[in-house]
Amino acid sequence: MPFSYKIHKTGSEVLLAVADSDLVGKTFFDKEKEIEVSKEFYGDKRGDAGTIASMAKEATIVNAMGRNVVDLLIDKGIVQSEETVEVCGIPHAQVFLIRQ
Repeated sequence: MPFSYKIHKTGSEVLLAVADSDLVGKTFFDKEKEIEVSKEFYGDKRGDAGTIASMAKEATIVNAMGRNVVDLLIDKGIVQSEETVEVCGIPHAQVFLIRQ
């Protein structure tokens, strides 16, 4: 499955926003929350698993939305499964890398 991504840079911070491509452009609701997986934030560039894993290891912040991309980050040891949440039934992970 391809992933959609966008790199956001602010100062020394590099944020990788990445989502399962089939989620981009959709809005999801449940009883308490609403989440928009917007093209503006998650982007329209496409990357495969190897590309996304490599970029995630270089980013200082990762925001990932979707079962496939979150599973990829877990498989690559970038995030632990117990550190993920579900938003409107969709797996979500945020990673903050602290470099000294």
